[in-house]
Amino acid sequence: MTTPTFAETLTALLYRQKLTEAQGAALLGVPVHTLRKWTTGQRVPSAAAVRLIDVVLTLEAIDRKSTRLNSSH
Repeated sequence: MTTPTFAETLTALLYRQKLTEAQGAALLGVPVHTLRKWTTGQRVPSAAAVRLIDVVLTLEAIDRKSTRLNSSH
């Protein structure tokens, strides 16, 4: 199994959260064209942007775990 690229990870995150490109760009504080370049692999984000997306992914995972725990009661 290969590790997904940053573009694949970001695209999947936007899809799971049901975010448009405009919403995702606003959430990350970047222009839509920058987000589009990231999701197509045309541009690599800064380390700070990658870290921010890592935090969003972590929060998403915590939320999923919390939802599963709460639904088991």
